[in-house]
Amino acid sequence: MQRDTGKVNINRDPHVPEGSPVVPYPTHKILGIIPTEESAWESIDELKAARVPEEEIELWGGQAGAEAMDESFSGIVGRLRRLSMDLAQPGDRYGEALRSGQFVLVVPAPNPEAKETVREIMVKHGGEYISYYDHLTIEILA
Repeated sequence: MQRDTGKVNINRDPHVPEGSPVVPYPTHKILGIIPTEESAWESIDELKAARVPEEEIELWGGQAGAEAMDESFSGIVGRLRRLSMDLAQPGDRYGEALRSGQFVLVVPAPNPEAKETVREIMVKHGGEYISYYDHLTIEILA
């Protein structure tokens, strides 16, 4: 049975035109690895119920997601961005997760309350390596 994905962005950043290889640094966003597709969609359903705009939620999964994420880190700016992400998450944890069948959920968190809500929802559904990206800092949440 095919799930209706609604306005959730699958394997792409909503602020980047379709087909563009450049994804901006995830400022004011939380990234987390979610173990299964079912738990990812359960998280998304709860995020929507908590009034996170559906069109701002990104779900990355599978080989297509890993390739799209890898493409987004090409070039010198991408390598610098990858280095900053690797400092918070040693190695390519997000890419490894995608290649192993897990999912990466990217959710905006414009304020401390939203950050805590998103963290709680991700943890509830088995999320790990959950990090909040600010302008110059990366905060490990779980």
